[in-house]
Amino acid sequence: MTDFSEELNRLIQNKNSLKDCSKEFRRAEKPALFAIRLEPINYYYVGDNLKNSKEFALKVFTLDMLGKPYFTAAKILGFMPPFLRDDEDVVLASALVSPFSFEYASSRLHKDTDFIKSILNRIFTPYSVDVILNSCDESVKNNKEFMLSIMNKDASVVFKHCSSTLKKDKDIITCAVLNGYLDFASFDESIRNDRDFIKFLLSRNGFLLANASMYINDKELVLAALKSIYGILDMHMHYPERETYPYISMNYDYEKKKLNTYSDEFIKVLNALKNSNLKNDEDILYLLTAFYNLKTKERKRKN
Repeated sequence: MTDFSEELNRLIQNKNSLKDCSKEFRRAEKPALFAIRLEPINYYYVGDNLKNSKEFALKVFTLDMLGKPYFTAAKILGFMPPFLRDDEDVVLASALVSPFSFEYASSRLHKDTDFIKSILNRIFTPYSVDVILNSCDESVKNNKEFMLSIMNKDASVVFKHCSSTLKKDKDIITCAVLNGYLDFASFDESIRNDRDFIKFLLSRNGFLLANASMYINDKELVLAALKSIYGILDMHMHYPERETYPYISMNYDYEKKKLNTYSDEFIKVLNALKNSNLKNDEDILYLLTAFYNLKTKERKRKN
């Protein structure tokens, strides 16, 4: 058995020195894994026998590389031969270590919606979702069925990556709003001016009203929004463990906070109403009183 102790010590002293190690050392699995764990870039210098091994590639992505920069770990996939960058098992393993690695996946996988969804189902931060979608082929971002299916991952991120065509699609917009997307200003002008459609959106997620200032004096729409908010808050007061109401995803900030009545989003709506000509309207005040009573009930329940 070859004694690699001297070369191992050299690696410990200089983490980037695999390129200076012997051919035998670079072809040996355990020393090579040790070198990659010290510095992911060392993968570039491992022997061809290891570079062409799917089994070795999968072992690389099980290494404890926590603390290593995302970009550094991501480059490992970029150093792999094309057939491994087209291998679903290898690319999935790499994406779970660093979502930035998906950039180096094959063009086939960049278009494979089923595979992309399998990655998104295993990552849990909006940042990671954003990174993965950023590398997807444009055909994916124009795939209505796919974009609808992942909207609950993080609506603001997914909507941002939708094609310009899909950003005008009412089904996409509805799904985004129901999943917590409230950036009214980002909607196409034709959508913003479609009063009937905006009324529908406000009736499903009234928190959108805080950003829809052009409708803040439209009594019918304001009432629709307030009734929607009341329903959402009332539902979560009585069923705090429910994940949706009725289509709202767990990505809602106020849902993560268990929706106390004076959530941040509701306060934004109240602040918007201060600039409305309807702030002294009897019907509006009646609904706002109902919110106060709801808060009182919540306090009594907690006590």
